[in-house]
Amino acid sequence: MSCFRRLLLSALLLLLLLPGPVLAAGPQIAVDENEINFELVTQGSKVEKVFTFKNVGDANLNIERVKSSCGCTAALLSSRELAPGESGEVRATFDSTRFQGLVVKTIYLYTNDPGHKVVQLHLRGEVKPEVSVTPRRLTLNAVVPGQEAVAKLSVANIGDKELIIEKVAVTAKEIQTDFTHQVLPPGEKAEIALRITIPEGKKGLNAYVLIKLSGAVITEQRIPVAVKVAQK
Repeated sequence: MSCFRRLLLSALLLLLLLPGPVLAAGPQIAVDENEINFELVTQGSKVEKVFTFKNVGDANLNIERVKSSCGCTAALLSSRELAPGESGEVRATFDSTRFQGLVVKTIYLYTNDPGHKVVQLHLRGEVKPEVSVTPRRLTLNAVVPGQEAVAKLSVANIGDKELIIEKVAVTAKEIQTDFTHQVLPPGEKAEIALRITIPEGKKGLNAYVLIKLSGAVITEQRIPVAVKVAQK
């Protein structure tokens, strides 16, 4: 046998004796990305993102529970049990209706992996509102029964497309407004005047002003109103 053949045979024997890839002992979860940034979305939009993971252990991986940091984020799991080498995913849906500015939402995976009993997945991004209402909560103190009080709301279009205020309604008959339909271009404001008359014998009032919009993702703005009567 030539020297070259002896060397080739020795190399082949060495490769056969080397151990192959070994899976980690027990179940073990490996997540591709623990954090996904959805960047900038319009308030009222829904964001859907998918987190993927794999069982890199040598025993079945169980996802015992999935929990979200708030009810605004739903998490759908592809499978609760993964054999060694299998992959799974969590489909997360975030509803931005009640949020503005920078947000972080967390999904928790509870597993039987001894080294990762709880895995955290994060959704990050920014929510941009189209409409700004000032004030967001209207409070009037010391209103004299039988005398009309006047309050004002300012509605600003802070988005990049034209909006229309279709209607303004109030959930209490003691509050009246003459506001009518108005087109609101980007950057423009509208003022809503409210006339409030509390009858004798009534101590106060809680209601909502409902601003109906078209052209916006969120088509109704609800502004709480609290009225307190002056003490005699």
